[in-house]
Amino acid sequence: MSYKKATFEEALRIGSYFDWITPGFAFLKDLISGPSAHFGVPANIPYRRSDLKALLNHFGIHVWGMMYDLREDILMFTDKKREVEKAYRILLMAGIPVYYAPIDPPDFYI
Repeated sequence: MSYKKATFEEALRIGSYFDWITPGFAFLKDLISGPSAHFGVPANIPYRRSDLKALLNHFGIHVWGMMYDLREDILMFTDKKREVEKAYRILLMAGIPVYYAPIDPPDFYI
């Protein structure tokens, strides 16, 4: 039993060496896209990442850098800073709780 656990942990450790690819791509996309904003939603929402991206894209909001933070059970993504309020409204109307966003909700009306 302990051998299997050690093997699994070793596989995770080796796999984590490649964990720089998505954050690296997101960083480059941040540089190219200008001012950006980061959102966090629960990882267990009833939407797949592609569904969430398609929902926001449908309303003209381009998102990138979708990553899971497994320690906190959060799905993180980035969009353009000028689209923050619109993205926040869409997420709320879709019933998706927002754990963090770069806005203060009382500052605007939904």
